[in-house]
Amino acid sequence: MKLQNNVLNCYKEKFPNHTLKMISQRTGIQLTRVFRLFNGHEMKLSEYEAFQSACFRKNDDSLFSKFFELSIQSVQKLKEDELRSVTHHMEDLIEVSNIKKGSLIEEYSQIVG
Repeated sequence: MKLQNNVLNCYKEKFPNHTLKMISQRTGIQLTRVFRLFNGHEMKLSEYEAFQSACFRKNDDSLFSKFFELSIQSVQKLKEDELRSVTHHMEDLIEVSNIKKGSLIEEYSQIVG
């Protein structure tokens, strides 16, 4: 369920104003099924893939495609310690981004008061 929640949250972040009908059209999943998924029903693999594809199709440029292509190749070809190093570096970058966001929120809170 964690993967399902992640992909649904990703979709909601990228497309916060999409209605269920719009989500259904974009993913190709029936409207009533989309409703059920957003209310906690378990996703099928094909539905997960549809949401994941729709989530990353927003910026349909080569950077995203290249990133995912390299990710798949990394899992297939790199040794475990090399993969761990890449994963650690990604986690560090995300942590720095989260810290920066937190700092900005704190600064805004102090200004608004």
